Amino acid sequence: MKAFIFGFPRITLTCFCTFVLVDFQRRRRRPSRCMTVCLGLLSTVLLAGNIGQFIYCKRENDASYVASKQEGDRLQASYVASKQEGDRLQASYDASKQEGDRLQASYDASKQEGDRLQQRYSALATERDELNASVHSLREDRDRLQASYVASKQEGDRLQANYAASKQEGDRLQASYVASKQEGDRLQASYDASKQEGDRLQASYDASKQEGDRLQQRYSALATERDELNASVHSLREDRDRLQASYVASKQEGDRLQASYVASKQEGDRLQASYVASKQEGDRLQASYDASKQEGDRLQASYDASKQEGDPAAAEILGFG
Repeated sequence: MKAFIFGFPRITLTCFCTFVLVDFQRRRRRPSRCMTVCLGLLSTVLLAGNIGQFIYCKRENDASYVASKQEGDRLQASYVASKQEGDRLQASYDASKQEGDRLQASYDASKQEGDRLQQRYSALATERDELNASVHSLREDRDRLQASYVASKQEGDRLQANYAASKQEGDRLQASYVASKQEGDRLQASYDASKQEGDRLQASYDASKQEGDRLQQRYSALATERDELNASVHSLREDRDRLQASYVASKQEGDRLQASYVASKQEGDRLQASYVASKQEGDRLQASYDASKQEGDRLQASYDASKQEGDPAAAEILGFG
């Protein structure tokens, strides 16, 4: 570039010296044609050297301009590739963000389902406690009826013993009646009274026996109801265990979704940082491309100016020759 720029003053100086010498020779009117031929040859050699130097500088400038243009094109292609990579990273970030939002919604739904199962488990636990209290109350009623039944049976046995004793006493009195009719008449009245008492005791025994049978039936019904309640409690316990297992599984799934959401969010942040870095690199490449383009435009303008300045001088020299 410097040789190209400084080449034109050298050409101008050579042409000026040639013009001065020629003018000096013309003014002195020396007829030495040998001197004129030598000066003409010297001027031609100098002009050829300057023209060669001008062509060399022009080629070098063209090569530099082409290299600058190729570098600018390469930077432009790199900028376009970086921009496309940034768009791809932005799209990947948006997809990751949408996936994170979907996982967050799924986690919220799982958490709500876990809360609902927890409430259901609490309700079943409360119902289980109520059933346990009801079973305990029924057991107390059963024990109380069992004690009443035992007491009624003991009372019936006592009445049966009294009846047997009364019958033995009647038999003895009947034998005494056979032995002594008068005594028997008196004893007959006593026997009738004793028999009436025995019938009353028999009726009381029958009533106690019926009450014992009724209590036995009530005890059997309570035992059946107790078995049904035990079966219901067992079923509720199985439902409780199943709901507990479902709650634990839902909680584990919620924790896994939370971890996946955190990993997706971290991946999205990393992609966002990579996108920002790529965008900054693309801006830097764009700035470098603009600077290279400006340098190429400046070189092109300098080349055009040099060409415009060099063409009249070369035309004038060739015209003189």
